[in-house]
Amino acid sequence: YMGRTFWSHSMSEKQRLQGNLLKHLASAAPHVRRVWLNDDGSKLCWSSIPDEKTSAPQIKSVDVKTIIAIRSGKHTPLFQKKRAATVSDEVCFSVVSSDRVLDLQCESKEERDQWVTAIQGCVQEQKVNQVDEEKRQRIRKREQVRSKNLDFWESKVLPKWDHVTLTPEIKKLWQQGLPPKLRGSLWADRVGNELKITWDLYDTFLSRAKDGQIDDDSGDDTEDSAVSEVRPPSALSTGTALVDAEISQTFPELQVFQSGGPFHIQLKELLATYAQFRPDIGYASGISHIAALLLLNMEEFPAFVCLANILNRPHFLPFLRNDTPEILRRLNYLKQLIKEKLPELSARFDQVGISVSEFATTWLRSMFAQSLPIDIANRCFDGYLLEGEVFAYRFAIGLLSHVEARVLYKPRADCLEILTHLNSELDEDTLFESVQTIVIPLKT
Repeated sequence: YMGRTFWSHSMSEKQRLQGNLLKHLASAAPHVRRVWLNDDGSKLCWSSIPDEKTSAPQIKSVDVKTIIAIRSGKHTPLFQKKRAATVSDEVCFSVVSSDRVLDLQCESKEERDQWVTAIQGCVQEQKVNQVDEEKRQRIRKREQVRSKNLDFWESKVLPKWDHVTLTPEIKKLWQQGLPPKLRGSLWADRVGNELKITWDLYDTFLSRAKDGQIDDDSGDDTEDSAVSEVRPPSALSTGTALVDAEISQTFPELQVFQSGGPFHIQLKELLATYAQFRPDIGYASGISHIAALLLLNMEEFPAFVCLANILNRPHFLPFLRNDTPEILRRLNYLKQLIKEKLPELSARFDQVGISVSEFATTWLRSMFAQSLPIDIANRCFDGYLLEGEVFAYRFAIGLLSHVEARVLYKPRADCLEILTHLNSELDEDTLFESVQTIVIPLKT
């Protein structure tokens, strides 16, 4: 009966392995068993060989997600017994699960390797499925919380908003992420309009922007060494080339701000209007992502009011004006926090020669919007508008803590790749849970 292993096309159109193998037993000689992987690869099954004299054989199985290891060769206690002494190591393998061990013998090394590869593939597939299901469950839970929070905001908070103070209960709700339906109005209220921008003022600068867009004159591109430490040369230039380049990279996964997208013209006009409003700044790297967040949550006029007032805050102005001493002061403060809160990661950065400025300049100048997927970027901005500049440092430490295991033993190039391209493998709930545990003073 041995040596009948073959691939079969199951009902699910997946190829699964099945065949006759020797199953070694603790109290008897090895028995030939029919072994196979079920249609979805979730179970490793076996039974006695059916024949005309016996009724339907009893089917036993191991749940693939309980498999801890697949070991080629004779390494288990059963295979070490005298009975298996004459069996070649090359034709044996063991499947170790959380509740039992299967010691199996094939006819050849090639057949053994085929089985090991197939089972390992199913184990990996089940792990991916489990992760996906856990992610779906987290998303469902998150949506349930947001639905409950929306009801609370609409019934208890907003009707009295003019007289509401930010109680611990409301702050906790805010930290859980504002309801998308209400985010724009709550952001606008929180930002305020200290610059007293009116519709007429906005319309004037919008008209000028439509006439000339952003000045193409990029001015003097020279920069001293201190500046180049904290900002890449492209971030110091102005003009349409930089604007177009940054718009093309603004939340590209959405495909709404790029050329031909539904928000492309609005974003370009908003940036050009701001450049007219603040000719001393024009355009600086990172503004596009902040403007995009605002446009996704409110109309053009309130988006402009919020953009102008946000960028006029002490946190952003040093980056917009290329105020090197102030930028370095913030980066040095973050470096100090990393050393205090994440000493192992700080030592790794020193070991491979990574400067905080290489990844954190982009983070801080755009309040992380340049580096995050849209949902997390929205929640990050929620946090900043609730807590102010201190949130930027809490979020930075929480984010680094969240990715620390991924970067700790990587070479320099791989570390920087992870730190500057954070769109993958970020779990929103776990990340913000980590951020909430960070307590730091603001001493910039």
